[in-house]
Amino acid sequence: MQLKCKKCGTAMEPPETGRPPTFCSVPCRRAAEYEITRINRHLERLESERIRLNVTDRSGIKDCLGRSNVVALADTQRNIAELETRLLLLLGENEHEQH
Repeated sequence: MQLKCKKCGTAMEPPETGRPPTFCSVPCRRAAEYEITRINRHLERLESERIRLNVTDRSGIKDCLGRSNVVALADTQRNIAELETRLLLLLGENEHEQH
């Protein structure tokens, strides 16, 4: 079974014994940790924005990008879904087993 690094996609050989590696190197692991931190911060901001857009009725008012409240909410939800997908990829199944 061929493994790939969750950060850079480099092919890795599974070890003879023990848990399969998630990252090909320490720098990739550190870069992934940094990216996970950044994604979490961004998700917090987007969740706050989503809540604000859900609560606020701005009928007819456009945001600075010219989007209606409905469009801005849909964009925010799409961004949240994309970031959550990337976060799940970085964490991988091996990370879930540790917790």
